[in-house]
Amino acid sequence: MIIILLISGAVLGVVVMIIILISGTVLGVVVMIIILISGTVLGVVVMIILLISRAMLGVVVVMITLLISGAVLGVLLMIILLISGAMLGVVVMIILLISGAVLGVVVIIILLISGTVLGVVVMIILPFSGAVLGVVVMSIILISGAMLG
Repeated sequence: MIIILLISGAVLGVVVMIIILISGTVLGVVVMIIILISGTVLGVVVMIILLISRAMLGVVVVMITLLISGAVLGVLLMIILLISGAMLGVVVMIILLISGAVLGVVVIIILLISGTVLGVVVMIILPFSGAVLGVVVMSIILISGAMLG
């Protein structure tokens, strides 16, 4: 009797262990796939609920349904995010291109204006300073010539 109990207990233990290992592995893979696909809090919540209530068949069925719907939701969300992300990217790119072009034009205009102003200023200063220099040099020569004379 003891031997039978020991053997049956051992067999039962091994069977239960194998079942737990298999179901745990399957569950792990499913949950991992769900989390990878959906990446939502729902996946994590469902995983916790499944881990807690794995033994209850009714709840497991409900949870599997939730997992599937969660995955679908996750995929939809992911697609929406990808599309909206792409659109956002395009919009941002267009805005950057436009603002970049506007900025480029503004900078060019500023450079042209400042360049022109600088050119005009330099042009005014150079003849003026040349004239002043000429007068100064001429005065010095005249004065020194007079002194020399």
